[in-house]
Amino acid sequence: MVNVSDLKTLGEALRKIRKEKGLRLKDMEDEHISFATISSIERGIPTVKPQNREYYCRKLGFNVEDIPQLIHREQREFQHLENLLFLIETCINLDCDGALERLRFLQKHTKGGYMDIILYLKGLCYVKKNNLKTAEKFFLQSIEHINAKQFISQNNIKAACYKELGRIYYQRDNSLQQALDFTNKGLSAFNENADRQEIKHFLMIDKVYFLEKAISHR
Repeated sequence: MVNVSDLKTLGEALRKIRKEKGLRLKDMEDEHISFATISSIERGIPTVKPQNREYYCRKLGFNVEDIPQLIHREQREFQHLENLLFLIETCINLDCDGALERLRFLQKHTKGGYMDIILYLKGLCYVKKNNLKTAEKFFLQSIEHINAKQFISQNNIKAACYKELGRIYYQRDNSLQQALDFTNKGLSAFNENADRQEIKHFLMIDKVYFLEKAISHR
């Protein structure tokens, strides 16, 4: 019915339809489809049987034949949001407060697959404002959100969050061990085939720096 690469997009679209109808996941469960299956459909898990995905579409009152159109519409919305987030990220150093205001708006009105990036960028804003405690909170929330999605990241945001956490623990707490732990987690989380390839370079530089500092303190 749908290409594997489109399953996440379809899941996001179906989740939006459900939310717009004011329905919870458990409201959609019945003798033909379980809570776990519905959750997997909305997260784009490819192992869900096509007939279960089709049944869920019909249960939401959506015409199965219109799925390609729904996916295309959702992809256009994703592209618009990606462009907006890129612009916000480039503006953080120029207008941190303005970027933060836009991110708060997006966090309130966007509940889909870009929440990890929104939380990460909010963390960067608070790093810029030197509010490292709040920055740490948003980086950890971003990682938690990524872990809950249960699919391979295509943007290396998780690795980027660990990079920032390593720097926070060194700068704020002078904790070389914590800084190294986060940096190593960032390297482990890094996806060689995803965006933000420069993150690995920064993680490697940080690791060497922290190791040199640790050796000099012995």
